[in-house]
Amino acid sequence: MNQFPLGFSWGLLVLIPLVSYVQPVVGLEASRLVPLSVVAQATSPEAIAESFINQMAQQQFSAAVQEIVPPLQVGVTSQTLRQNWNDLVAESGEFQQIGRSQLISDGGAEGETVVMVTVQFAERNRDLFVILKGNEVASFSAAE
Repeated sequence: MNQFPLGFSWGLLVLIPLVSYVQPVVGLEASRLVPLSVVAQATSPEAIAESFINQMAQQQFSAAVQEIVPPLQVGVTSQTLRQNWNDLVAESGEFQQIGRSQLISDGGAEGETVVMVTVQFAERNRDLFVILKGNEVASFSAAE
């Protein structure tokens, strides 16, 4: 018989030791531990857009480029993202925080989803539009 008293099975006994070895890493931010593409599998378009904006605000431009849809990565480098972000900061002041995000258009599985992220900078708030293709970033732009 493959069962212990009280109905415990061998499968449960194998699972418990594996789970007990998973330890959180203290002192590292979640954005550095989990790639955005992994987060995207279980999160909303708004959360994906906010994570992308946060990567740029934290000067993680190389990581942000990796989250762009692969065919579009050809024309986008960490330097172009850095320049675009620095232009926003020059016009609006230092990044303060993300205010809110709003789904503008849900393109479904085949289309493009548009998320407006309201970002608070030192001198003024800006609405940034993040366009997603599936769970990946296709582009972003600032409203004038």
